[in-house]
Amino acid sequence: MDIYFQLGVISIAIFAFLALVLIILIFIDREKLNNLSQKKEYLGGFHGSTFYSQPFLTIEEAKDEKLNKIIRKHNKKVVAFYICFLFLIIGIVFLNVGEE
Repeated sequence: MDIYFQLGVISIAIFAFLALVLIILIFIDREKLNNLSQKKEYLGGFHGSTFYSQPFLTIEEAKDEKLNKIIRKHNKKVVAFYICFLFLIIGIVFLNVGEE
């Protein structure tokens, strides 16, 4: 097998693993926020939006510091999710180079 093909397959495998783990972690944070929304009257910018329509949650003046911390962690995980797409792009490039 060509080295570029192997690098492409490895990059796509890394992307798949990272994307799966990050999506699970993002939805765990969403579940925590949903649980907090049942208990609190005001949650800043989180109102149960879906991940695809609004992946980043805004931090308004929520009174609960725990809530702000969860929202910050969530937003960092979303950024990491988008960065992991670099592995997919690199993998596709290596696969195309390996075919030539």
